[in-house]
Amino acid sequence: MERQYVNDTINTLVSHYFKRKRHECGLTGKQMGELLCVSQQQISRYERGVTSIPLSVMVFFLNSYAFNLNDFFNYILEGVNAHYNITADKNIQYLNTELALYTRL
Repeated sequence: MERQYVNDTINTLVSHYFKRKRHECGLTGKQMGELLCVSQQQISRYERGVTSIPLSVMVFFLNSYAFNLNDFFNYILEGVNAHYNITADKNIQYLNTELALYTRL
């Protein structure tokens, strides 16, 4: 597998998850931009997959709205596994990614 192709797949999954969670929060692109200190246009680029969403931005957003980080990482892992027809090993211990919630600025 070419590394760029894998990166593109992951970026697409992340952008779809980001957009879905924004909609679940009932936020507009402008409101999301204000929360993350970026423009509405940047939010649009993230959601269309034109620009990769930095992990720090994703973690801040998810924690700000009390979304579970394990759900995020599982969504990405399941999407990659399905895309490449990979069967996950059920015996692997997963990292606990539950973090304290950030306070909203």
